[in-house]
Amino acid sequence: GGLAYGPAAYDVSSQYAVGPGLSLASQVQGMPELLALGLGGEYSTDAWGALALGVSQSRRPLGSGWRYQLGYKVDVFSDLKLSWVNEQRGAGYADLSTYDEDPLACDCVRNQWGLSVPLGRWGRLSGTYEQRNRALGELQRTIGLAQGFRYGPHLKVRFEANGNIVTGAYGLGARFSVPID
Repeated sequence: GGLAYGPAAYDVSSQYAVGPGLSLASQVQGMPELLALGLGGEYSTDAWGALALGVSQSRRPLGSGWRYQLGYKVDVFSDLKLSWVNEQRGAGYADLSTYDEDPLACDCVRNQWGLSVPLGRWGRLSGTYEQRNRALGELQRTIGLAQGFRYGPHLKVRFEANGNIVTGAYGLGARFSVPID
């Protein structure tokens, strides 16, 4: 009945506000036999929403690859948020979220649409629909639901559920965050 531990992993990110409406971000993810480096930025305006771009490269013993991302989000009626993300991932790319997958199998395009509504003191409720097209013609479609809120002055709570429409697989999760000051 003891715990079994996998290899140690790290995920470090930073964000820097260059000026009003413009920020740059970087990310490093790694574990034994994996290193993924990413760089991106976001430009936002009050009236037209925010546009985000990102690029990432990863290296593993089995190969290396690139990932490109483009995203847009906008506030509608001051409280309803709409978003779209397009991701193109080349064969050989892997990061911590896709480490168990065959990195050479995914030469794919992913589109995700999101809707988020406020729930007052209970934070925000978000829904997503995602479609991933693989180069070999395989299609994956998933839906997700998440709620994030503050519980007290320091604790952030997030509950998540997602399901694959094609296979019927699903996942549930909870995240608790405490700031370190």
